[in-house]
Amino acid sequence: MATRILQSISFLDMFGAGLLMPQLANHAKQLGCSHIQIGTMSALYSGFQLISGPVVGSLSDTKGRKPILLLCLYICAFAYVSLGITSSITLFLLLRSVIGMSKQTQLLTNALAPDYETDGTKQSIVYGRMSTMTGLGMSVGPIIGGHIMEAYPNNGFTVICCVVGAIFIFNTFLLRKLPDVKISKFAKKQVTIPIKLLDSITKTAKESIDEFRKIDWSIFWDLFLFKLLITCCVGLYFSSFSLFLKIYHEVSPKELGYLIAFQGGMGSLCTYFIGHITKLYKHDEDFSQRMLHISLVLSFTLLGLSMISSIVIFVLLLIPFALCGSIGRVTTLEMIASRSKNTNRGTIIGASNSMKSLSGVITPLLGGFIGEYLGIAYNFYLASFVATAGAVAIKYHRTYVTSKNKSE
Repeated sequence: MATRILQSISFLDMFGAGLLMPQLANHAKQLGCSHIQIGTMSALYSGFQLISGPVVGSLSDTKGRKPILLLCLYICAFAYVSLGITSSITLFLLLRSVIGMSKQTQLLTNALAPDYETDGTKQSIVYGRMSTMTGLGMSVGPIIGGHIMEAYPNNGFTVICCVVGAIFIFNTFLLRKLPDVKISKFAKKQVTIPIKLLDSITKTAKESIDEFRKIDWSIFWDLFLFKLLITCCVGLYFSSFSLFLKIYHEVSPKELGYLIAFQGGMGSLCTYFIGHITKLYKHDEDFSQRMLHISLVLSFTLLGLSMISSIVIFVLLLIPFALCGSIGRVTTLEMIASRSKNTNRGTIIGASNSMKSLSGVITPLLGGFIGEYLGIAYNFYLASFVATAGAVAIKYHRTYVTSKNKSE
């Protein structure tokens, strides 16, 4: 019963996010935001997510995951409703920052799961089902959000924000049905000394830096270059795709919702068949062939997305784009697993994820400046150029390693 409640909370959380996210940039534009301000809005959200994640996680360990999640849900509900009502650009950006700090539902539900499913063999099943529910919510939400915008053309965004706020309030009722979990005596003791939380974060940061220094980065430089390539390309694309579709293809909110759902569905489908795809590269032991192919396909796909005038071809090009994203994520994990040791694998995965989070802060700002002074399509051109530069670097490295091995 408890795990089903957590699955429902996860679904509703991402369903609410899916309702709102596709409409944010267009609504901000209607408020009078420039491309730079829209980019800043996305960067603020990602930045506060990056900063607040460890803090919220630490607080949940000391004060209890359920109370902290309840507080986050109430703050989000208030912030989302306020977001739909306000007409002030400054307040709009401030509320997005508040949501970035407090929207940690997925983090906390994942942390809560082991409290209610103590059997280690079944926890992976619980996490798998929760992941499925979040993916389903993110696929259905944009479609429903698009239909709401079509039904209420004058105040559709306000309606959506009120619905999202109601969803978060409903999640608090679901969460209250979960039995309370006792906090350990050690955790309670730490609650009385708040300064220890800051000390713990500082100590963890110092330990992480020390671990980074111990790693031989000459072994992993191509991995991080490839990760940076993927995250920058995808980040630049997502920073402007909704405005790009509206301006260049005159896509309606409903059609935008279906496009996002299609893109998410293709990504999930590609992930499901990833095992069959990787079999084609059984002789690619250093992963260079896969990295090269992904970089080239991304380059041509992004260039095509920016230049074609047919929405049908645009949709078809989303298939190889989703395929590259799915294979790229799996490839980076395989590279880490094959090159790292048990003692530093977590550090390398953490560093890899940090690059993704950092990209989530930088690319919206960069995309905003490019959209403001050059045009939205230039974000796609830059993403294509980054992919091409990555392909050249990978090809050069592969040629260098091959000639070096022959000389030896």
